[in-house]
Amino acid sequence: MFQNKSRVFLLLLAIFSVSVLIRLPFLNRPVSRHHEDITAHALKPIETWTAEGALKYAFNHVLTYANPGDKYVQDEPSSIMDKNGNFYYVSRGTLSILLPFLAFKLFHISPTILSLQIFNLCLHFLISMLVYIVLSALFRKEDSPLNKPALLGFVIYVFSPVALWFHGNAYAAESLGQFFFILGLLLFLKWHQGEQNRWRWACLLGADVFFMICNDWLGLFLASVLLGMSLLQWRDREYRILSGCVAAAILFSVGLVLWQFSQIDGWAVYAEHAFGRLSQRTGFHGAGPLRNIPLYYMAAHLPFLIFLGGMFAFLFWKKEKISLTGLEKRILVLAILPVLFFDLVFINVTTYHAFFPLKATLYIALIAALLFRGLQAHWRPVFTAVFIGLILLSVFQFWFINRSPDLQYKVIGEKIRALARPDEVVFVRSPSFYPHYQILLYAKRNIAVWRGEPAARALLEKTGLERGIVFTLDKNTLLLHPGDISSQTFFQGNSGLPSE
Repeated sequence: MFQNKSRVFLLLLAIFSVSVLIRLPFLNRPVSRHHEDITAHALKPIETWTAEGALKYAFNHVLTYANPGDKYVQDEPSSIMDKNGNFYYVSRGTLSILLPFLAFKLFHISPTILSLQIFNLCLHFLISMLVYIVLSALFRKEDSPLNKPALLGFVIYVFSPVALWFHGNAYAAESLGQFFFILGLLLFLKWHQGEQNRWRWACLLGADVFFMICNDWLGLFLASVLLGMSLLQWRDREYRILSGCVAAAILFSVGLVLWQFSQIDGWAVYAEHAFGRLSQRTGFHGAGPLRNIPLYYMAAHLPFLIFLGGMFAFLFWKKEKISLTGLEKRILVLAILPVLFFDLVFINVTTYHAFFPLKATLYIALIAALLFRGLQAHWRPVFTAVFIGLILLSVFQFWFINRSPDLQYKVIGEKIRALARPDEVVFVRSPSFYPHYQILLYAKRNIAVWRGEPAARALLEKTGLERGIVFTLDKNTLLLHPGDISSQTFFQGNSGLPSE
């Protein structure tokens, strides 16, 4: 049936298209829960770059809108400010917003929630294809153009609950990072399997590490594992060349990111912020609830973890030994160790963010493909039926977790946008209020939490504006429903401020 690569591609495209159809009802709905704040967080600077030019902000992740009333309003604690009152997110590189920005520019597309989600879906397809290509290259003994272990890994990457969501509705650096991560494994395979001019593959792998670090710090952990491998094989000239390319990538990418962020308000301010952020994320002053980790993994991968467990149990029952080649062991190490090191070092990212298991999707697909290869002689139609059932369970789990959006963010944001003037500083007064990115995206404003009259007047004086507007949210139920929103405008010189 599958006599050439074009038919294989059409099959993979058809499988992926099913995943798009599953996600259609979720696309372009109001951004709300389950980390859709990361979509708003990415879209805000893309909107600002599109409206005012990315060069104006030196391609930094700007958090401040252009209205006069938005300057000096810090609604993101993990940010630093320039001399003009603009705040910037500097926890990692900006490649994850630069690439969609350039794509939208190239195709003359407006930056919207839907356009960013479509970009994320295209990225998901490219990443899934890379998974298939990597596994096909790893299992080259397959005679048929359709590589069955690779197909299994492809399907797992496409239909994992975490991938369906974080390669669809929710977009962040982790989504893009998967592309460079898996591309790095493919380039390592090509380098390892090459016979001539291997230095070219080493240079390409170094370039991939460079871009990966410019996107997220996971690239630094992949580079560290590659350097560790090279040190163990130091007598091999090819490994020394590889280590040189990777070391150069680390030097230039880390240097570029640090230099870029230091230009905002100087080295001293950035260094102080970076060390504070590092101590927070590494759990230096206390780690988050570790019980979240297994819960996040079950929400992300439960159906296919059941599948892995079943395959291990069957192989154990049949007393089949799982033998791995040296190359397969290296690929497993590269797929697993960087993720584990990242999650251990940045333990407070791991314990507070449900999207961290996205990075594990690759090695789950890889392990499943390796086990399937050992099971092929025993494979029966009932196993295929069980696997299809687990795919359906994965889709149901995805649907159940994300089944209904919370409209409160859109309601509050649009009410603020409709009533607040560009020359007014926006305050929100509520015991439970936090300026979620979803609200800011719909408001197209930066929002200060009301902390009393003296603080409000001080902020007005800093901005040089005369007007402020206070939105009061009734009750302490912001995270349950919008409630009634009332507003009150006040002026710098009068006493018409809300009572404390």
